[in-house]
Amino acid sequence: MPIAENLSGRRFGKLIAVCDIGKTKRGRVWKCVCDCGAETTSISTYLKNGHKRSCGCLHAESAKVAGKKQRTHGHTTKERKRSASEYHAWASMKSRCLNPNVHSYKRYGARGITVCERWAEFQNFYEDMGPKPSSKHSLERLDTNGNYEPANCVWADAFQQASTRTNVRSIEAFGKIMTAAAWSRETGIPATVIRNRLDSGWDVEKALSVSVRKLARG
Repeated sequence: MPIAENLSGRRFGKLIAVCDIGKTKRGRVWKCVCDCGAETTSISTYLKNGHKRSCGCLHAESAKVAGKKQRTHGHTTKERKRSASEYHAWASMKSRCLNPNVHSYKRYGARGITVCERWAEFQNFYEDMGPKPSSKHSLERLDTNGNYEPANCVWADAFQQASTRTNVRSIEAFGKIMTAAAWSRETGIPATVIRNRLDSGWDVEKALSVSVRKLARG
């Protein structure tokens, strides 16, 4: 079995890797400290390929530069809000977390996933996330159990999204962080059962403790 690369103490943009806190199918998860003082987490692949370079503060700096360019070319903030796909991403994010009438609410808001208070305003969201790198990118959470907030969100393309899908998410319990597949091997509970339990709102440790046979016996 290959030894995991030690990134501790290494710099990636404005981030310094502090410690390895777990593993997903796409790689190790590292706790990092940003030059601005904030803490964040990232998959090692994102750090090494330059996709994750700050806690989110770089997005704010990029947004300020973009805002200056827009004013230089005669575009107002109001026009930008009305036409940008970033605004659509923000509105969709709020809808699936806050509106029980939309179909996707059951996979977001109903699971307790919400939007941070700062992102109640589009301008704050845009300052933190910056412009989408391309039309193929969409808003993605690094931790699929986490909320929509600067430290947990990136603009990701289809390949990058695969690393944060529900079936490869990290699950923390009993002092360890492992994927559903790893917990399945340790507990004997099928990974699909574990994920379905968590999606249904089960307590994490209960989801990893109650055997399927015990439930069947009633």
